[in-house]
Amino acid sequence: MKTLACFLWLAASAAAQDRYPVDWQKLEPEILDHFTTLLKIDTSNPPGNETQAAKAVQAVLEREGIPVKLFALDPARANLVVLMMPDDQAVLRGVSNARLLNPRVHIIARCAYTSCGLEAMRRGADQTIVAEQIIATELGQLASPFLSI
Repeated sequence: MKTLACFLWLAASAAAQDRYPVDWQKLEPEILDHFTTLLKIDTSNPPGNETQAAKAVQAVLEREGIPVKLFALDPARANLVVLMMPDDQAVLRGVSNARLLNPRVHIIARCAYTSCGLEAMRRGADQTIVAEQIIATELGQLASPFLSI
């Protein structure tokens, strides 16, 4: 439960950059409502039942048009953190905090640059998606028919 709450806090704080001003007072009732909903879900261990909390977050994200898919080896114990913030430094902080809070959680981090992807892996990400590498691969595939290599 602490991991999920931390993830929500990290995602919210990363979104609060100066270029996208947020009226936190206006959002406070909604944030408090989501936080209260999560606190009411019994995820104490044993047995855990983290999937109940994950489904609560899933419902909120899907209402906002964000597709979500839950994965779990044990259907009652879904445990995944996906960090997709536009700020690589915020992603790295998120990886460090998530790993500190839960050494077993599966972490997928999105980074803009290879250096961030490598650092995310060093800090404990299980997988990284690096925009720089995806773009390079796509460009190579598009350009290869025109190159005589």
